Amino acid sequence: MTVQQATAPLLQLSKPKELSHGMKIFPTSEQLCFKLMGVQVPFGPSVFNGTGGEERQSLVLSVSPEDCQAFREIETALRKQVEKQFPNAESKWSSCLKDATDKYAATLRAKINLKGARACRFLDAGGTESAPPESWRKLEANAVIRIGGAYLQARGAGLLVEVTHLQFEPQLPENPFA
Repeated sequence: MTVQQATAPLLQLSKPKELSHGMKIFPTSEQLCFKLMGVQVPFGPSVFNGTGGEERQSLVLSVSPEDCQAFREIETALRKQVEKQFPNAESKWSSCLKDATDKYAATLRAKINLKGARACRFLDAGGTESAPPESWRKLEANAVIRIGGAYLQARGAGLLVEVTHLQFEPQLPENPFA
């Protein structure tokens, strides 16, 4: 298994912070970071109705069923803490996980900062800093994931999951005629 097991004291949410428009952020009391080995990026980062130039985008990672289950246990533990203060959170909760089907691998949905002060660090296979991948589709990578807590707003709730580091080997362009 590639997801480190988090102990109970680490899985504590702090007092919520109120943001604009009624959004509440429940930060974790300790830093929760996990290294995922051998994940696949099925397609590139994106933003719904975005231009592609946004600083912060969504990224989907195909993960093993074991990693999916380990993250589900963490997500459930943190969701229950939010529900203690806000019982209606369960009806708004949007999981960052999708179980595997006979057609697709299990996936983890996260955010990735492609530029700016909190930009993801990209590394080549040897661990040297590199530029972001030119082609994201079916990219094999190792990723460091940070769970920053949970959020609650009028229309939704869920985990704050972010890719902080991505290690990959540049891919050769695919030959469409092969």
